Amino acid sequence: MFRLTINQRQSESLSVMLFASAMAISIIAIASLLGVILVKGTGHFWPTKIQLVEMNAGQEVKKFYGQLVSESSYSDRSEITKQYRMTDWDRLGFSSVYIDDASNSMEGSYPVDVALLTLRSGSQVLAKPVSLISEHKAQPLSSFDQLLVEVAANRNQVEFILNNQIASLNSQLQTVDIAQEETRHQQLIDEYDQARHKANELKAALSSYLLIVEDALGTVYELPLNDIERYDYVNQYSLWGKFKYSLRSVWQFISESPKQLYASGGVFPAIFGTVVMVLVMTIFVTPLGILVAIYLHEYAAQNRLTTLVRISINNMAGVPSIVYGVFGLSFFVYELGAGIDNWFFKETLPAPTFGAPGLFWASLTMAMLTLPVVVVATEEGLRRVPDSLRMGSYALGATQFETIRKTVIPMASPGIMTGIILAIARGAGEVAPLILVGAVKFAPTLPIDNEYPYIHFERQFMHLGVTVFDGAFQGQLAGSGSNMMFAACLFLLLIVVLLNIVAQVVRQRLRRQYNALLEH
Repeated sequence: MFRLTINQRQSESLSVMLFASAMAISIIAIASLLGVILVKGTGHFWPTKIQLVEMNAGQEVKKFYGQLVSESSYSDRSEITKQYRMTDWDRLGFSSVYIDDASNSMEGSYPVDVALLTLRSGSQVLAKPVSLISEHKAQPLSSFDQLLVEVAANRNQVEFILNNQIASLNSQLQTVDIAQEETRHQQLIDEYDQARHKANELKAALSSYLLIVEDALGTVYELPLNDIERYDYVNQYSLWGKFKYSLRSVWQFISESPKQLYASGGVFPAIFGTVVMVLVMTIFVTPLGILVAIYLHEYAAQNRLTTLVRISINNMAGVPSIVYGVFGLSFFVYELGAGIDNWFFKETLPAPTFGAPGLFWASLTMAMLTLPVVVVATEEGLRRVPDSLRMGSYALGATQFETIRKTVIPMASPGIMTGIILAIARGAGEVAPLILVGAVKFAPTLPIDNEYPYIHFERQFMHLGVTVFDGAFQGQLAGSGSNMMFAACLFLLLIVVLLNIVAQVVRQRLRRQYNALLEH
């Protein structure tokens, strides 16, 4: 019978090969994940060339302006199927068309006079600008930028009148007693009519600004300039022009609200909501986690009960996050929230104030979820403080509290900072519990604004992870909608990676600082 013999050197080589293979597989998996997200995410910001597509459709040739989204082929077929984004003029937006390259004898060119028109609604149109109309007079295309500036100024003036002057007059009219202040009431009515008349005049002027465009078949359409946000002749862009386009797209992505079911626009409300939620969560979890760790390590007797508490805290980190969400919804929202409403907000019942999912309960739930991270990291930092420092402090007459406050905590600060930043990273990336306790796909208002009391803990909010989830599974998945979700994933991944890098840098810097003190 054949028997394989392996000497010690061969055994060590096999062990090294096994460990190296596991390392290589891990690196490949991580690189693949990052590569897909990076390519798909950056593709949302990079301009795609506009192609004049000509294809055989029976006895006629069909033409349209399109942007290539993807190409796919099948093993049992030699031809390639291409997906294009084309303009749907019935709803002024994009639709997808799939074309079999071989059977349709497709060929295309890249006309330089075709523009990508981005509308204020978030829709985009591929068309050839022909002429401009201003106050019922034809204008050259060279005045496009100037007319867009004029239209934006008029639009801002209309919005100022509606949102400030008319809104203020409405508030004053509601508080005026008509019987006792008839003159004042009539004065407000006259001012209201004047403001409304001014707004209507500006709206009429805005409607006189038009852009005349043509599609690939030569059909003419009129687009109000008031609906156009910007235009880009992407086929004329050099590499530097494409780079500037991408930078502008990145800024709009982080500064605007989502539009067109997450197919366009930005994720600013989600970023803002994520930051606010994480800050409130940190305020809750940081002192609680540090105090628990200090008590367990410095004060509590090291017996079976303490061991059981440590095991329970460690096991809390392994509890599925959705369980925390269910607990937060059932206890925090339905029990504590309902009690707060009955005590302090009776005048608003039955409409709930804190008895509904919101920012406060979401932050408290995430504080519970991340508490084990802070406790374990802080206790690990406390273990690294040499007992000789404690003994020296006691020998100098310091109490245990003074020793902990002035000696132990500063030396353990690298571990404490690591725990806090890792908790922030965990809170920024969670989705499942937040869906139950306050995060929504769209919130009409931000949790912080200029309305008293300025910070609204009872409001629902948008979260970056929830936005990615909802947009990926319920939004538009074709074309830019899919790329936008990858862009949001990329942004969320960058936040988590940067937080972990900051944690490592702070930890190493503080460790070197206090190790130097110990050496001296």
